[in-house]
Amino acid sequence: MTDTPPDHLSTNPRSPHFAMDVLQRGIGIRFKGAARTDVEEYSISESWIRVAAGKSKDRFGQPMTIKLSGPVEAWFEDTAGESEPGAASEDRAESEDRADNEGGAEGEVGAESEVGAQSEVGADNEGGAESEGRNEASPAA
Repeated sequence: MTDTPPDHLSTNPRSPHFAMDVLQRGIGIRFKGAARTDVEEYSISESWIRVAAGKSKDRFGQPMTIKLSGPVEAWFEDTAGESEPGAASEDRAESEDRADNEGGAEGEVGAESEVGAQSEVGADNEGGAESEGRNEASPAA
């Protein structure tokens, strides 16, 4: 196998550009400088990707897609020949480290804010218990 991914590839088995053996190796896509994992189809020579448009489905049950234009780069995530040993894994490791650092800090802040929000809600409920009782009684009356 070559270390260059195909110019045009689709994840839809109905497409003429579908190639299961290539997809099993794993394809990484960078669109406009950002790594994307939601790409349904791409063309490097025509500079576009096709991504799902929300959760919408067409009349055949396939996801509705939109075509985005811009610079596209593709690479194999599971390199068979490894022409550049460790290059892709270093990039992935750096991005995972960044995600862990960002996620950890945000997770702690989010956890504190949730606890604070719960205590505020609890304080509101203590004083408003009578109003809740009235709301329950009024529909029954």
